[in-house]
Amino acid sequence: MSETEQPRSENGQFTSGNEQLFGRSAELVDHGWVEPDKPKEEEPEASLDDQLRQAADALADSRFSGDPFETSPIELTHGGEKAADNLALTPEEASDSLKQWRADEAETKQVLEDAEFLESIGLDPLPPQLQQPAEAAQDGVANKSAEAQQQPADQHQHEADELGKALANPVIVEALKGEFAKAEQVRSAYAQTLDNAVAVAEFSFLSQFPEFRGVTDAGHLKSIANSIAVQNPQRWQAIQQTAAQAGQLVQAQAAERAHAAQARQADLDRVGAEHDGKFAAWEKTLPETTRRAAAAELPAMFAEAGVSVDDFAREMKTNPALRHHAFQRMVMEAAAYRAMQKNVPKALPKNLPPVQRPGTAQPRAPQGVQDVSRANARFQASGSIDDALELLSAQRASRG
Repeated sequence: MSETEQPRSENGQFTSGNEQLFGRSAELVDHGWVEPDKPKEEEPEASLDDQLRQAADALADSRFSGDPFETSPIELTHGGEKAADNLALTPEEASDSLKQWRADEAETKQVLEDAEFLESIGLDPLPPQLQQPAEAAQDGVANKSAEAQQQPADQHQHEADELGKALANPVIVEALKGEFAKAEQVRSAYAQTLDNAVAVAEFSFLSQFPEFRGVTDAGHLKSIANSIAVQNPQRWQAIQQTAAQAGQLVQAQAAERAHAAQARQADLDRVGAEHDGKFAAWEKTLPETTRRAAAAELPAMFAEAGVSVDDFAREMKTNPALRHHAFQRMVMEAAAYRAMQKNVPKALPKNLPPVQRPGTAQPRAPQGVQDVSRANARFQASGSIDDALELLSAQRASRG
């Protein structure tokens, strides 16, 4: 049979070399290609300790074979095995195989680098805890997970307590204050530099475009700008660019000042809250009636000073001296004293003795009144029964 003669079956009929193959499969076989086998069941992925062992072995072998990270030739895989050189793949299958090869190469390179780094710092590339069987490692992970789930519910409270203990340590507090002071110095330096930059930008702008110097009216500025835009468009474009650059500095300055104001207000609120707490603790020592009377007296006291209660409250938010607990205590004591003074009962006037005009004789009392006075004086001095009877007789005689 010649090379061009088609093969025959046992009964002499011609048969095709791609028997029982049709369509694309028959065409591939006729042209010398083979189709990939059906995908096999995926084998379980190697455990972490197996991968590290392979990486350690590869690292040991690389010491005797040159560069351990030398690029290896591309080896296409299919179904987890090396593909044949004449394996027919669609563009999608070839792309997926190439992606898988690149991912494997990157992972192998990373494992080798990690192993080399561990060895460079004096650690075993394969730690003892990773040399245990995979089942034991999985049990360890499960145990850790169970322990994590059994953590106490008050973990956050414990952390807060630890933070409180740390802040109670004067050494830590002083260190924190030092760091905050350094940060404040950096912020102040940045603010000063920004202010200088804005001043320089303003001076430079007025030096380049003196027609705007001394102009503050918005209408006048608009008129000058419109005139320049019409007469000299190039100069107007330069003005816009310079103004935009200066505007960025001005915006940065405004943002920094706003941030600094917020920081100052936050610090004032924090310190103020401490003083408010001290004042509230002292105020509780006062009787309830005194507190109510003082609170009712505050508006009148502020009104006499020319300040409303709302104005005073707003001033306390920005003035640390007014927020101090000692000052709040003085205000409350003053109001309580004013309320007490208003509630003091007025004293009854006393009957004053008659005043004798100088140079005139005092009018004489009637004789009966004089006798009663003398008898009363003797009785008060002696206390005897005889003087008492004489006083009684004098009183009867004076009444007639």
